[in-house]
Amino acid sequence: METDFDIPFEESLWEAEVGPTGSLRVQFLGRDGRPIRGEPLLGLTPDAKGEVVLERLSPGKLKFCLRTPGRLSAWHETVVRANEEVVATLREPVGARLEVTVVDEDGRPRPTALLEIRGATFFDVEGTTQRADMFTDHLGRRLISRVEPGEAEIHASWGSRHGSEKVTLVDGETTRVRIVAK
Repeated sequence: METDFDIPFEESLWEAEVGPTGSLRVQFLGRDGRPIRGEPLLGLTPDAKGEVVLERLSPGKLKFCLRTPGRLSAWHETVVRANEEVVATLREPVGARLEVTVVDEDGRPRPTALLEIRGATFFDVEGTTQRADMFTDHLGRRLISRVEPGEAEIHASWGSRHGSEKVTLVDGETTRVRIVAK
C-alpha cells in the first residue's frame, strides 16, 4: 500500500487518472484452426466466435501466452495503442514431431532406452491414441508427436549409458535426432 500525506484523502493515489488506455480483442484458435469456445482462457471465457476483449490496457508492447491444460502453449506479441482496439489471433501450435534413434558407441540400436524431453511440453498423441511410455522400440527408435515448438534437449539413458542432444523444434515439422548412449 502506498500513502501520500501531502494530498487530502479524497484525492488519493488510488483514484488517480491512469491516462488514455486501449483494448485488445483476442481470438483463440485451436490447432485445427477452429475457434476455441466456452473454455476458460486467460481467466476469461471466449464467446461464440472464440474471442475475448481485454479493456483498459496501458499503451505499449504486450506479449501474452495461451497456456491451458491439454493444449500446447501459444505466444503472441502486439502493441496496444491509446484509444484504439487492437485485434490479435492466438493459435495453438500443431506441434512438432520428433524422431529419436538411440545407439551405442558402435552404432548398434539400443532397445528400451528411456527418453526424456527437457524444455518442451508434449502430448505424444497420434490420431486418438496417446502413448504413455518413453521407451525406444526394438530398433532403438521412438516417434514423439505434438511437441511444443522451440528449443529442447533430448536425453536418453540405457542402463548406465547416457546421451543428450539439443534440438530446435519447428511447428508442423519433423525433427530427426540420433543419440549415442555412452
